[in-house]
Amino acid sequence: MGQSMPIKLTIMRPQSMRLEVVFQGLTLIQALDDSIGWGINPFMGDSDPQKMPEDQLKSLKVQADLDGAMYNYKDKGYTAELLPAEQVEGVDCFVVLLKKTDGDEFKIFIDKESYMILKQVSKSTMGGNVVEMEIFLPTTKKLME
Repeated sequence: MGQSMPIKLTIMRPQSMRLEVVFQGLTLIQALDDSIGWGINPFMGDSDPQKMPEDQLKSLKVQADLDGAMYNYKDKGYTAELLPAEQVEGVDCFVVLLKKTDGDEFKIFIDKESYMILKQVSKSTMGGNVVEMEIFLPTTKKLME
């Protein structure tokens, strides 16, 4: 819609992050420091920091994982399953499904030739609703074009 939304994301180990989104002169902030999450959402009338609800805190913890869900997946509470191969934009991919007992899952598409992750589909429950997010990751090949 012709609008600009600068985003600043800072992630630090072991599990800390800060996200700032500026839109129409207002700044939304979400932050996580290990297991404590808070945010300021001026679009909802909040001008003071508010404690993050548990489902949003869970989502921030996933975002703050620099290594991604596959690295040490068992330690993170996931089970893994190799699914039948699929294509992503004409590229043959391995497909790995990571699931948690709470219903959260990641479907990860890995290029069979380069072993780079091309796409990730996540499902999680937030506010009693199942939320699905699809992320296409830039590949070295596409960045070089």
